[in-house]
Amino acid sequence: MLIDHAKITGVDDSSKKKLLTQANALLVDFEFDYGDRPIAFEAMLEGGKCLTELGEFKQAESKLRATFALRKRLAEAKIKPNEYHNKIIYGAYIALAQSLQRAGKLAEAKTFVDTVLKEDKTLEKEWAGPAMSWRGDL
Repeated sequence: MLIDHAKITGVDDSSKKKLLTQANALLVDFEFDYGDRPIAFEAMLEGGKCLTELGEFKQAESKLRATFALRKRLAEAKIKPNEYHNKIIYGAYIALAQSLQRAGKLAEAKTFVDTVLKEDKTLEKEWAGPAMSWRGDL
């Protein structure tokens, strides 16, 4: 809710920064509370988006890349990813591509997207495939 409120048109920069900083702190606490459960990875995804909004691109990239560990954790537990898991993983792919683009790292964003499309064959049949395939100005 804090993140969405910060995105509302007309919210001054100071209030926006305060809301996003507060949201990020709460998300970090949530991650620690839930460890390596999927909901903690969802908090990482939202935290990465929040950091991107704050212009903290390096931290956002780190957080979003950490979200990809969900796939590894599921494999270790011999759990096939379900729709909820994929929503988190695919959301992190898209959020990282957007964060890299906003940071002005267009070549890196393009390379990332191309690598993900090549390596994650599940995208071919999922909603995120077309979202990742369309790169706009990349």
